[in-house]
Amino acid sequence: MRSFVQHVVVTAAAAVISACAPLGPRAIQVSRPLYNEAVQQTEAQQLLLNIVRQRYNDPILFLDVTSISSGSSRSVNASVAPKIIVQGGRDEYTNTLGATY
Repeated sequence: MRSFVQHVVVTAAAAVISACAPLGPRAIQVSRPLYNEAVQQTEAQQLLLNIVRQRYNDPILFLDVTSISSGSSRSVNASVAPKIIVQGGRDEYTNTLGATY
């Protein structure tokens, strides 16, 4: 029985530690360049579209992205049974994005 309790404690500790590892500074390092590239690319497309609109005397419109907010969360679930360290588990990662114009 003591071995079972030790497995539960180790599994729970591993789940808690691994759930927080990729979030924080590492998540910013991974996602920030991608958001920057997406905003830069869409601004270039918008500029080209407005140059074409101006050529044909159509009204132009510049829509600036003033802020981007992103939220990340991770959830790790594991189930244990006697004589089996991990019987089943699930690892979920979600990322939500909001942009202000």
